[in-house]
Amino acid sequence: MLMQFLGVAFGGALGACVRFALVLLFPLVPGQWPMASFIANVSGCLIMGALFYLIQQSHIPFSFKPLLMAGFLGAMTTFSSFALEAWLLLEHNAHLLALAYLVASVMACVLAIALGYALAGWGAKALV
Repeated sequence: MLMQFLGVAFGGALGACVRFALVLLFPLVPGQWPMASFIANVSGCLIMGALFYLIQQSHIPFSFKPLLMAGFLGAMTTFSSFALEAWLLLEHNAHLLALAYLVASVMACVLAIALGYALAGWGAKALV
């Protein structure tokens, strides 16, 4: 159990660094599309879909699930930042942009999960 917590902590540290790098690359500008969170959430969902498939098919040991999914992706994808950025758009009277950001983020993340899952399945079958 201790090793799982250490794995989550290590994965979380890496995920937080990736998330911070995205914020440095795409700084938040009030009233504009929050690109860093959008990229983090969609790419995180793509990776999560692929990892879910690979873990289910035993291509990645189940013991890596806490490190990768709860740790790395849990720190990299940030729903609290997403919600704050939507609120900031609303606060800056960018109501349509806020609605578009909310809908696009949720739809893109669900589609990214499906795409990651499908790509991992396709890649795993191509290797066999």
